[in-house]
Amino acid sequence: MPLIYMTQGYPFILFALVANFCAFFCLLAGYRKSSVLSLILVFCACAFSFFLRYFHAFPMMPMYAGLHGTLCLLVAFQFVSSARPSFLKLEGILLQGAIILLNLVLLLFPKDFYLPMLRSVTAWSHVFLLTGIMAKACLLMAVVKGAVFLNIPTTKQQAGTGLASATSWGMWGFVWLSLSMFSGGFWSYLGWGTPVVWHDSAIVTTMATWCYWIAFFHLPYSRAWRSRDRAIFMVLGGVLLMFSFWPDMGPFRNLFQGIP
Repeated sequence: MPLIYMTQGYPFILFALVANFCAFFCLLAGYRKSSVLSLILVFCACAFSFFLRYFHAFPMMPMYAGLHGTLCLLVAFQFVSSARPSFLKLEGILLQGAIILLNLVLLLFPKDFYLPMLRSVTAWSHVFLLTGIMAKACLLMAVVKGAVFLNIPTTKQQAGTGLASATSWGMWGFVWLSLSMFSGGFWSYLGWGTPVVWHDSAIVTTMATWCYWIAFFHLPYSRAWRSRDRAIFMVLGGVLLMFSFWPDMGPFRNLFQGIP
């Protein structure tokens, strides 16, 4: 196996994919304890992979590590959610599906052949990366909860609670995304002498996502928007969020390349 796959933790990502499928099928079969155990293994594998990327790049920022960090956080959120008595099976299935999708993207579209930029030797670049990871994980949780709200018939009180939970996740995602944008602006100014590097797709997709979600939080001020409309708007935001992962994706690569 190529050295770059080893140093960036891809054997651990491959192991995480296998454990993810185990967690998914255990969840479908109703074996929650087995699913939680599999999630612990997934989290350990993803966390170690993310640590390896930071270790090899530090003190520079590990480029294109957003997907690794987001995957790690989503697994942690899934673990915490599945341990609660109020856990909804549909929510777990949707979230586990999103985790498996990101896991597959990491394996099949890696982006690792690069030299870390000297301009990233600043605390602002690390804040930009880490807060962006937290933001995307929270927003994905909001998308999943919005989809659950649309697909499970509930009483009016339960519906209000479900939408409030989704909105809360979205709010925290928006806060972290705002911190990521401002720290990215400071980093851009220190590295390139301008507050915004417009040719950087990571900055542009982050700004587009931020504008979409600030529009979402203004919906309650319009009487024409019902709860269901807000949930649909939230789920559609997940499509835009997927585009924000595009800068962290490389060309398709054979998973078994280099193995005799």
